[in-house]
Amino acid sequence: MIKSIDAVTGRPDIDLEHKPGTGKRADFCPGTHGGKTWPPIAFSPKTRMIYIPANNNMCSSNMGAKVQYTPGKGFTGISGSRPFTVPGADHFGEVQAWNIDTGHNVWTHKYAKSPNWGSMLATAGGLVFSGGTNDRKLHAFDATTGELLWEFPTNSGIEAPRRRS
Repeated sequence: MIKSIDAVTGRPDIDLEHKPGTGKRADFCPGTHGGKTWPPIAFSPKTRMIYIPANNNMCSSNMGAKVQYTPGKGFTGISGSRPFTVPGADHFGEVQAWNIDTGHNVWTHKYAKSPNWGSMLATAGGLVFSGGTNDRKLHAFDATTGELLWEFPTNSGIEAPRRRS
């Protein structure tokens, strides 16, 4: 929905063609489950990289709707939300590594058949761990190169952080 960001003001230039409205359907990518969502990233001071769990090629189609507020019920103002994938997509989930000093993507590992809903963990030993894929495996990567070094099947999926009191 955003074409660009004004470098001076920081204000977005909205693409009205991809902005849903009341009675107006619009398609947009990434969708509500695409891009970088809630799973936490990790940072390694050793590599100066952040490691991001992301999902690509997942889009949405929404239409705005008039909604009457009812306590205890959903109040989103959206009717007929439809997820879809980019035609010909070769993957969904990713682990991305970005150099924080240059702002460049250093490596990306693509999960061909699964989104990635797992948090990231970077270690002082030069490893990055990720879970949260449909195969229920814990994956270990070389933090510098992104080479998949090891994977282990778990009994259940590895998703979301858990806050301890």
